[in-house]
Amino acid sequence: NELKGLGKIVFLRGMPCPIDNDRAGGFLDTLKAEFPAVTVLESADAYWNTEKGMMAMELLLQKHPQIDGVWAGDDDVLLGAIKAFQKSGRNDVKVFVGGGGAQSVVKMVADGNPAVVKATVTYPPEMICAGIRAAFDFLKNGKTPEKEIIIPSKIITKKNAGDFIHAGSPY
Repeated sequence: NELKGLGKIVFLRGMPCPIDNDRAGGFLDTLKAEFPAVTVLESADAYWNTEKGMMAMELLLQKHPQIDGVWAGDDDVLLGAIKAFQKSGRNDVKVFVGGGGAQSVVKMVADGNPAVVKATVTYPPEMICAGIRAAFDFLKNGKTPEKEIIIPSKIITKKNAGDFIHAGSPY
């Protein structure tokens, strides 16, 4: 939405694994369905790590002269991407979006500083409850759990970021 449905983006993945494949697949499916004029220039694995996120973003910045947006599947990776962008001296990236709900990133979203950090996504604690409930039902009652349980993530923007700030917690 921040790019008005147009632009060139890159995305930083975690690492090749089922959860990362699901995140990337959902991201790409949503772009294709809702923002077909957005071009994905490239993706890079950053292994859920700030330093690797910075290195991956440095390479993407060198390779692509125009990047309008960055999506990182993890907030630690996002922090590295922001560092690389700030060090580069470029001003083309208009929006960064993360994933994970790290308090440092939620505060950036809430404060609008840096202004390019527009949102992050939190993975709600209900996911843990659903997993425990499924395990309990299986162990106690022999009930085979559903193959897939979908629990929607929550998008954190400036408008609702205050609801997701938890003193003393990293997430």
